Amino acid sequence: MTHQNETEADTRAERIDPALKAAGWGVVPGSQIKREVIAPGRIVQGGKRANPMSSDYVLIYRDQKLAVIEAKRAGIDTSEGVGQAKEYAKRLKARFAYATNGLTWYEIDTNGGEREIDGPPGPDDLWARTFATQNDWRDRFGAVPFEDGGGKWQARYYQHNAISAALEAVAQGKDRILLTLATGTGKTGIAFQLCWKLFHAKWNLGREPTRRPRILFGELPDLFKDEDELRRLWGDPDTRKALLGQLAERGYDALVLMQIKEAIMADKSDLFDVLAHVAYATTPITRQERAEAGAGAIEQEYGVKLAAFLNYVLGQYVESGVEDLDRSKLPDYLSLKFGTFAEGAQALGGVDAVIQSYVGFQKHLYA
Repeated sequence: MTHQNETEADTRAERIDPALKAAGWGVVPGSQIKREVIAPGRIVQGGKRANPMSSDYVLIYRDQKLAVIEAKRAGIDTSEGVGQAKEYAKRLKARFAYATNGLTWYEIDTNGGEREIDGPPGPDDLWARTFATQNDWRDRFGAVPFEDGGGKWQARYYQHNAISAALEAVAQGKDRILLTLATGTGKTGIAFQLCWKLFHAKWNLGREPTRRPRILFGELPDLFKDEDELRRLWGDPDTRKALLGQLAERGYDALVLMQIKEAIMADKSDLFDVLAHVAYATTPITRQERAEAGAGAIEQEYGVKLAAFLNYVLGQYVESGVEDLDRSKLPDYLSLKFGTFAEGAQALGGVDAVIQSYVGFQKHLYA
């Protein structure tokens, strides 16, 4: 096959991808190569998308988007990709843009200057050219990866731009930063990622990385007036479920709450403690401590059989979290302990008694 007959996929696989690997992209720790959907395109008749905008390659190092690459097949002149490369770099706030057909490479420095080059520069080269002045805090922030929830979260380009701009301002020593974003752009996620980076890089007002900062993450939606009301809502599985749904609608969904839990190092705590910490600066306790505090009330209020069953439920809660106190879990617990739901209900005094006990004991965990 001659290069004139190559498809773009052939050119990328046989020419561009090996060149990037040889330069260190995806090899040097902290370097990544990604394809990014910049704009999915407007929805047209039939539910399809028209004119989507995607960058063929985005070169990322230390969570900074340093360059974009527009690829063309080997039979097309490199110059045909220059316009797209410039547009993508503008959108992604990347300083460098490249157009290539795998045979020739063309570099655009958005700060001024264009030239033909032999091949792609490596991660450290681009980093040094993008950030000519050394900054220790920039390096520390870059060493802390985004918290993506195991691949469940990925920053959209405008979120990444906002996070990068804010962190650069912090690295430059600025004390006040204002980010203005439209409704629905994921401000909660942006705020969390900023907190995550600051916390794990040990940024603080002393400007020395000797301790982690205390961060007021943000204002929770006005869904409970005080800590007592939060306890009451959280202590009933039905009102707790409704509250979680309302929080999700306001941007605090399960993923965000999990990320906050990790950020405040409360992996073994109840989500109640996460909310109370954010809203009222309380100190989280572990689920084990919360279960031990509630166990005494269970022994006093319920008979031997019911107390034994509820203590079994508490064990599941300690192991996995408040999700295991949902009403939907009750049939599973009865089946696991007694063989079937019906046998379990009969052994514990009937369906109504079991349900009332299962719902009622939970308030003792949050007293």
